[in-house]
Amino acid sequence: DLVFDGITSQHVNRFLNKAMRGLTAKVFRTHHATEIVQTYLRRHNGFKPEESPYVKLHHARVANLEAAIRCNHKRTPPKTWEGTLLKKQQRLDELKTREVKTDKQKMRLDERIRKLKLDVDLQKRTRDYNLNTSLRNYIDPRVYKNWANKAEFDWKGIYPKTLQRKFLWASRSKA
Repeated sequence: DLVFDGITSQHVNRFLNKAMRGLTAKVFRTHHATEIVQTYLRRHNGFKPEESPYVKLHHARVANLEAAIRCNHKRTPPKTWEGTLLKKQQRLDELKTREVKTDKQKMRLDERIRKLKLDVDLQKRTRDYNLNTSLRNYIDPRVYKNWANKAEFDWKGIYPKTLQRKFLWASRSKA
């Protein structure tokens, strides 16, 4: 009942290589994932450089999610997913009802609420997708580096330590 019964990735890669030397399914996916991230970041680049780093990181992660969706990087949600989400939502409700005495406290509380809302939103949206696969294997890190430079954001904050080491070459890149 397979749609492409008998066709393997080797068949696809051979076909693509005939069309263009060096073209493989991975190159194709990398191009598409990178293009999706670039497009998202271009569309959502209207914030000011002084915007909070967590807002910039949120946009970087949503761009990654868009690529993961296109590349179909599905995952089974962790068993703790609902519990973690519930805790975040309870924390958000608690923050919303907290009373403040000064304007400075109100500003801090508003920032914390805004950050937690973004966290909850992202957790809901990423439930079924593995963002690490696209981040590690398919998105050109130079896209994030260039965007982060324009947004005055440390691009390494998008990546865990192991990927920061893997993509160290991107920090020296001129592209």
